[in-house]
Amino acid sequence: MSAFELDQDSTWIALAITGVATAPLVPLGQGPDAYILRESQFGVRSSPGLNEALRKSFVSFGMEFSEKITLGDTKLIIIPMLDTSDYGISVGLLFADTALSIFNKKVFLAKARLLAWNRQEGRAIGAVYKSGVWTPIEEPASGVGPFLIQAPPYCFWDWFLGQSLRNSLTPLGNCLVKCMDWQRESQHSAHIAHKFAFNWIALEALLKPDERDGTGVSKRYPLLLGAPSKAYSKVIHSDIHLSSFFKSNSNPHASEWKQAIREMYGYRCEIIHEGGTDFSSQKIEPNKLDWFVHLTEFLLVRVINIVAEAMVDQVQTESEFWDDYVLGFLSSEKNGWITTGVFFGNHVIEHDWRTGPIRRVI
Repeated sequence: MSAFELDQDSTWIALAITGVATAPLVPLGQGPDAYILRESQFGVRSSPGLNEALRKSFVSFGMEFSEKITLGDTKLIIIPMLDTSDYGISVGLLFADTALSIFNKKVFLAKARLLAWNRQEGRAIGAVYKSGVWTPIEEPASGVGPFLIQAPPYCFWDWFLGQSLRNSLTPLGNCLVKCMDWQRESQHSAHIAHKFAFNWIALEALLKPDERDGTGVSKRYPLLLGAPSKAYSKVIHSDIHLSSFFKSNSNPHASEWKQAIREMYGYRCEIIHEGGTDFSSQKIEPNKLDWFVHLTEFLLVRVINIVAEAMVDQVQTESEFWDDYVLGFLSSEKNGWITTGVFFGNHVIEHDWRTGPIRRVI
């Protein structure tokens, strides 16, 4: 077979794949729209610089560029590109993933997939070919977390871990375990739709058993932001202290929060009932989904902190937590979010998701 050459005026991305030991040149789609091939199949005009670009990409992802991984000849999927901006590459990766899924349907036992894909950042091991030059796709540096000078003191979370291991938690504590399990699944996932879905499940896990649906989330969670729903109106208006507190601390963005929660429930239903993803959804733009993820992360941090306080105060059940404790906690001096100015969550609800992903800081 003749070598595969790229026109120097064309633009492509080449992405490392695994799940196939070797392959001839495999055209995919009607254009063809993509190809699967080995690095050695590139011609003399197209190959210079590719190996070094791939090596740098491997290293940036913390992987060894060796025969143990590449079998001596990196397998690639290559796609013609019009846009090689960060956004363009992230869309190209979504297309590559879909193309590999189709390839797996065509070839018995094939399990081809991108070798490493940071879906959240829109990066995968590979290289961009533009104006005859290969440049690596590199994973951006990420934070490593706090630097501890000394061990933190014993606290509620040590007690919680011990009670969990001994199967001695209250019903509310067991709900918190489930919530944190799904929160961790979200943190481990690089798939933006999965991150949102896992966060939403985590939020629902802390609700009363008969309220774990869209109505329950809309009924309960706005309260945590100083935007109580109508379900709390009677209790608040009948108590002078509560009425005074929520009058003085009324969320100016209450309607935006309630609308966002309704929209997030709608997308939750699209995922579960229609199989929607960030790539296939016809109802939500990727940047808005990133905003949804950040909103759910913010709500999880808020509710988990309050549940921890409730368990210290001997609250036993979800019903006791939502029907009694939350109102008292928010209107007490324990609510430090009032003094720090973040009670209303303005920094996330006011973000214009159309301008791009929100910075991932709670």
